[in-house]
Amino acid sequence: MLQLPNPVQDATYYADVNLKRLLSWLGYTLAITAMTFVLCLLTSGIGFFLFLSIWTIVSFFYRFTEMTARSATLGMWISGLNLVLYKTGLWTGSMRCFTRWAP
Repeated sequence: MLQLPNPVQDATYYADVNLKRLLSWLGYTLAITAMTFVLCLLTSGIGFFLFLSIWTIVSFFYRFTEMTARSATLGMWISGLNLVLYKTGLWTGSMRCFTRWAP
């Protein structure tokens, strides 16, 4: 059973996690927007009328495939973040939590 470090006692383990999450979010938002732009160009510009719908679909599939393959999107992986499965003593199911990779 994997136990995450206590945020109070091991504060350095969680240092800069919020900044890294923001930077990774910006990274994959730009990647998804670029992929959507290319798809819209491939439809001879008709896709620009449905840009938001296409962006939502591309975003879902990008995140789904990245999280399934590596437990992190490319931006999260570069900034050193991933999703860790852990169990608590109060609940027998698994929970997902952002954490920094072990140094």
